[in-house]
Parts: sequence; structure tokens; C-alpha cells
Amino acid sequence: MPTTPATPATPATPAPEPALADDTVGHHSQTASIGGRQRAVIGSYDEYTGAQAAVDRLSDHGFAVEHLAIVGEGMKMIEQVTGKMSWWRGMLRGAFSGLLIGLTVGLLLGVFTIDPISFIPIILWAALYGLVIGAILGVLGYALTGGKRDFTSAGGFAAERYVVYCDVDYAEEARRKMAG
Repeated sequence: MPTTPATPATPATPAPEPALADDTVGHHSQTASIGGRQRAVIGSYDEYTGAQAAVDRLSDHGFAVEHLAIVGEGMKMIEQVTGKMSWWRGMLRGAFSGLLIGLTVGLLLGVFTIDPISFIPIILWAALYGLVIGAILGVLGYALTGGKRDFTSAGGFAAERYVVYCDVDYAEEARRKMAG
């Protein structure tokens, strides 16, 4: 009966550390100086809501949350394009901003009028001036871009991970309360 040669045993891969909280793995000994205090990682999350929930859970279990910090790591800037910019849109945006400023100025001036009948005309004239000046500035602002930015957008920042840090002296207590 033929025998097959034995294949060499493959080394066993170590099992991952048990999770501390939701999606936290392997952060038992990581420490850093955050806000001038030595702190240990007690949780790491893909979403801010996960980190927020962890802090809330600790608070619900009576932990002194002033020993915690949520730190966003891997920050990136996100600019969401919201539409196309044109002369018309530049003018409308400027006019609207100018209208609001004009109304505010008109209300402030109108409050100090002696004659109550002149209150409404002051507000209306200030609003009209604001609208016209805002429209002119909106068109001018668009013209100054030289066609290099023909879109509107909304920007913001987001982190790749949100890490919950705890003062080193309280980290083990926090881990126990998160597990329980």
C-alpha cells in the first residue's frame, strides 16, 4: 500500500484578542498623551455614534466620564458638490444674503425711529438696498473666480476611526464597565 509523504505542519496563527467593545480589537496596551494627560485606548469605532454610545454606556454604569476623550483619527476633508454655479445663481445667492442683511439693518434702524409710521418704510428701503448691493456683490464674486469654480459645494471633515481614550488610572475600571 503506497503512503503519501507527510506535509509539514503550518504554524498556527494567533487568535485575535477579544473585543473590548463593539468593534474594538487589540487595543489593551495602547497609551497616548491626549490633552496633556496620559490615556489608554478603551474602544475604537468606525462611526462616531459607536464612540458616543460607548461613552453613554459608561455614564449609565456610573463611570466618571470626565476621564474620557473621543478622538477622531485619520481625518479627511469631504466636499460634496451640490450644484452648478452660474451668473444667475451667483446673483440670486448674493441678493438673498443682501436681503437678510438689509432686513436686519432696517429693523435695527426702525427700532430707534420716533415716528412709528416710518418704521415700515425704513425696513423696506434697507431690505431693497441690501438686495441690490448683495446681487451686485454676488455677480462680482462669481466673476472673480474666472470660471475656475463653476459649482457650489458643502464641505466638512470626517474621521476614519473614532477612538475612546480614558485616563490611565481609570482605564481598567472603564473596560470592566464596558464589558458588563
